[in-house]
Amino acid sequence: MKILKPKTKSLCPECFKEIYAKVVEKQGKAYMVKECPEHGRFSILIEEDAKFYRLTMNNDFNKCMAFNKLDLPASFSCNLNCNICYAPQRNLQEIPSNELKGLIKRFNGTYISLAGGEPTLREDLPEIIRFVIKNNKIPVLVTNGIKLADMGYVELLESSGLRLVNFSFNSFDDKVYEKLNGGKMLDVKLKALENLKGTRILAGISMMIEPGLNEMDIKKIFEYCLAHYPKVYEMRIKSANLVGKHTNSEVYSTSELVNLFCNAANINKNELYIKSYNPSAAHATCRFSINLYCYRIRNKNSVVYLDVNTKNIDIKKDSLPVRLAKKRKVFDLARKLRIDRAYVWAALLKKSPLQSFVKNLAKAIIENGTLVKLQVEIRSWPNKHSIDLMEISHCPVLRINEKKEKLPFCYSLILGEKR
Repeated sequence: MKILKPKTKSLCPECFKEIYAKVVEKQGKAYMVKECPEHGRFSILIEEDAKFYRLTMNNDFNKCMAFNKLDLPASFSCNLNCNICYAPQRNLQEIPSNELKGLIKRFNGTYISLAGGEPTLREDLPEIIRFVIKNNKIPVLVTNGIKLADMGYVELLESSGLRLVNFSFNSFDDKVYEKLNGGKMLDVKLKALENLKGTRILAGISMMIEPGLNEMDIKKIFEYCLAHYPKVYEMRIKSANLVGKHTNSEVYSTSELVNLFCNAANINKNELYIKSYNPSAAHATCRFSINLYCYRIRNKNSVVYLDVNTKNIDIKKDSLPVRLAKKRKVFDLARKLRIDRAYVWAALLKKSPLQSFVKNLAKAIIENGTLVKLQVEIRSWPNKHSIDLMEISHCPVLRINEKKEKLPFCYSLILGEKR
């Protein structure tokens, strides 16, 4: 047994009290060992690959990590009854508009994530979106997409200034939706995505993986994202977890999700780790971000990777496209003039030798390739068994819960389960 982290803090999964813990390596896996004076000792498997854990764990907790996204429950109501819901309380009153606006105004980060429940059930959502923009922040709608099948509603959100949507899409098979989300809904989700294609709203596709159910859909959804870039700008892969309604005892660790994606996308994960992970940046064992620079050859329906690298949690200023997105009209103009594509090529030139860059650019032009820069966000949230309170001090997402407490995202969900 090898000690990976001699001392941290966690929670007792029985009484939720803060207790000391350590992380050890046994047979190539990472375990959290902790003991509650009242409920005894616990040994929890937290990562299947101890090498990956060593790579992504934080070594420096003195760095100041500012929250860059505020997760706001615009509504606690929902039009679905999902078996994997992480915030299942439905008998709660909406946060009044004036209070919601106060939280938005006082937040110093870039993004305001309008979540729920299902935020599209809030009647004054367009007004809230306009208020976010007025305060020089970027609204992101986190939605199951059901109401976006109504083109009139999509146009209302677009005219309010919405430009980014985090869209839940778990499969191309209705049997998966029946098990995860309580009914057949593939057609309505595809209709919603089709509606977004005709607007200035960009979509991030968010996929929840239930072990043993929908892993085979990763490749299909990845190919969909590539085929619909730049209207789809991001793909998210998350593991269903022991939070909220979900009761399945199986949870994918972050490294397992990375393996699943790399196999689906035909990427060598070992080269990815060695090539690009920055030990001096702020990390998080629950999240792994991959930037893909590639061009898609339409005629051959194949992908040529120009560069693949990881993106650590960055406390530096936001990138140029994000800064442009704060000003809606500038953002729209940039996309219309294809400045966003120019930015991608410029970023790639910075990373690649000039000779290799010119060769790839020429091939992309000759083969009628579509340039793609897709960000892939991989998440395996901690739960009451695995949470490391030192690690989540580097969480970039601040969540407002039903008690209006301001806490790191996953910690907020876990305390909600306690209540």
